[in-house]
Amino acid sequence: MTSGPYRILIVEDSMEDREIFRRLILRGIAGDHEYAVEEAGGGEAGLRLCRERPPDCVLLDYSLPDLDGLEFLAALRAENGDASVPVVFLTGQGNEEVAVRALKEGAYDYLVKSAVTAENLQRTLRGAIEGYSLRREIERQRADLAAQAKALQDADRRKDEFLAMLAHELRNPLAPIRNMAAVLRRAPIDDPSVATACAVIERQVAQMARITDDLLDVSRIARGGLQLQKETCDLATIAREAVEDVRAQMEEMQLRLVADLPEEPLLISGDRRRLSQALHNLLHNAQKFTPAGGTVVVTVSSCAGWARLAVEDTGVGVPQDLLPHIFDAFRQGPQSLARGDGGLGLGLALVKGVAQLHGGDVSAANREEQGLSIAAHLPLDDEALPATEAAAVIEPRRRRVLLVEDDVYVAESTRMLLEIMGHEVRVASQGTEALEIALGFRPEFVLCDLGLPGGMDGFAVARALRREPALSGTRLVALSGYGHREAVNEARAAGFERHLTKPVAEDSLERLLHGGG
Repeated sequence: MTSGPYRILIVEDSMEDREIFRRLILRGIAGDHEYAVEEAGGGEAGLRLCRERPPDCVLLDYSLPDLDGLEFLAALRAENGDASVPVVFLTGQGNEEVAVRALKEGAYDYLVKSAVTAENLQRTLRGAIEGYSLRREIERQRADLAAQAKALQDADRRKDEFLAMLAHELRNPLAPIRNMAAVLRRAPIDDPSVATACAVIERQVAQMARITDDLLDVSRIARGGLQLQKETCDLATIAREAVEDVRAQMEEMQLRLVADLPEEPLLISGDRRRLSQALHNLLHNAQKFTPAGGTVVVTVSSCAGWARLAVEDTGVGVPQDLLPHIFDAFRQGPQSLARGDGGLGLGLALVKGVAQLHGGDVSAANREEQGLSIAAHLPLDDEALPATEAAAVIEPRRRRVLLVEDDVYVAESTRMLLEIMGHEVRVASQGTEALEIALGFRPEFVLCDLGLPGGMDGFAVARALRREPALSGTRLVALSGYGHREAVNEARAAGFERHLTKPVAEDSLERLLHGGG
C-alpha cells in the first residue's frame, strides 16, 4: 500500500461530531500514517466530493438530512461498482440492525458513535484502506489474467486458422505433381529410371497429401469445424480395404501384415472417408515404429453394442511417461537428428478426434511382449440393417407405443409421426405418469427420453417397468441427445434394449416399429 497521507472524507451533518472525529483520526498520528481529512455536511455533498476526487475512505453517518447512510451507499456503489471506495458506517447505540444492513449493502465495517476511540477508529480506517487496496490489486491481477487468457485464446484461434490455411495452400500444388508423375509413368519411355522416379514421386506426394490432410483436419477438429458425412458403414469392409491399400508397402518394408476381420458385416453410422483416414494413420504409425521382420495386426470385433478397431505392432512401443499424451496434437517422443521416425505428431490426434466425433474414443497400451496396441471404440448402429435385410419388404404392423418425453414440441411431433405411421400412441411427460399409463395401456414399445423432470429419469423408468411382470414383453427403447459410450452403456444396464440418438430418422422408427427390429 502507498504511504500516506490518506484522504478521509467525513460525511456527518453535525459540525461538532465532525470535529470530534477529525481529532480522533489525527490524534497521535505522524510519519507514514498521516491522514488528510475532508468534511461534508450531507449525503449529496459527500457524493459530489467522491466524484470529484475519490477519497481513500469514507466515514459515514447513518442519519443525514438529505440521504440516509444506506441511500448514500447505494448511490456510491451504483456509480463506482465493486471498485467503490471503502465506507466505515457510523450508527447510534442500538442501531446494530441498520449496521448489519449496511454491511450487506457493501460497507466495510461499522462503529457505534458512543464507543468510538482514537485507537479503534484509526485501526478500522487503516484496515479499510489496506483491505481495499489489496482488493483492487487482486482485481487488477484478475483483469490482467483474463486479458492474458483471452490473448492466448486469440493466439490459439489464429494458430488454428493459420494451420488450416497452410494445409490448404500446401495441398494445391500436390495435384499437378501427382498428375504429371502419372503422365510420365504412362508415357512411352523405355528408361527404367523414369518408372522408378515416378514411383518415388507418387509415394512422396501421397505422404505429403496425408500430412496436409491431417494438418487441415486436426485444425478443423480443434475449431469444431470438421463435419462428418455419415452413412451406414461396414467397419470390416473399411478395414479390409485399408489393409489391402498398405499391404504392398508393408511387404516392401519386410513387415508381416495380419488382418483378423469378421466375416459378417459390422455396421456403424459413420463417415467412411474419415474412418478410413483414421485407420490408415494407425497403420502408418505402426509401420513407422516397427522394425523389419516385425508384425502388424489389424483386428475388428464387437462387444456389448460397441465396435473395436485395433492395430497392434511388435515395434518399439512408447515410453511410459509419454503414453498418456500420444493422442495430443504435435506431441512426439524424442527424435534423432536423422528423424527417421519423423512426422508432425498429428496422425494419432486425428484418430482420436475422428473417434470422438463418431461418439467413441481411443485407448493405447504397450503390449506385454513388445510393441504398441491402439484401439478405437465406436458405437454400433442399432438402427442399421445389412443390405439384404434392408431391402426386404417389411409388413406394416400397428403397434401400441408409449412415448415418454417432457419436451412438448418433441413429444407432439413424434406422436404425430407415429400416428401417421399407423400406431396407437400414448404420451407421458414424467416418469410416474409413464408407469401409470403403461400398466393400463400395456404398450408393445416404450420410447423413453432419458432426461425427465420430477425426480424420476428415464433410467429409473426402465428399471421400474422391468420390475412389472405384466410388461415383461414390452420393448424399451431409450431416446437421448447423448450418443457417447457411457450413455449407451448406462441405458443398456437400466434395461433398455436399444439406444437411439436424437433426432431419430423416420425410416429408423419405421424399421423399429413395423418390423420389430
